Amino acid sequence: MDGPRVAFSHRFKACPGVVLIPPRPNFSDFSPEEKDLIRIAEKIYYPTPLYVDVFLTLGKKIFPSRETYVYSGDKIKQTVLFQLLRIPHPLTRFYFGRQKERILAEFPFPFVAKIPGGPPWGRGFS
Repeated sequence: MDGPRVAFSHRFKACPGVVLIPPRPNFSDFSPEEKDLIRIAEKIYYPTPLYVDVFLTLGKKIFPSRETYVYSGDKIKQTVLFQLLRIPHPLTRFYFGRQKERILAEFPFPFVAKIPGGPPWGRGFS
């Protein structure tokens, strides 16, 4: 018999056959019942980044894939992947240190400036 399907995301709250376990920062914070469900789970949906590699090491199937976690929020890796796969995307350049002084010379207005990691809404530009 296959084990349960466990989700760490509210997205699965209404899905039959999926047990919702709220994410916790420490494995010791899970109840004994939750720990057992995780141990015998067939598949784990939306594990927190802390647990992705741990669950894969244990042979668990996860969703989304590890690659999603690797590229999510890393605009440099995303851009390199888009360029390698020839996926159309806005002109993107990365500047470090004093290179930032060239931005206005290389980009016409309007343009979007973002830090290389984090959420997509562009907060945190420096």
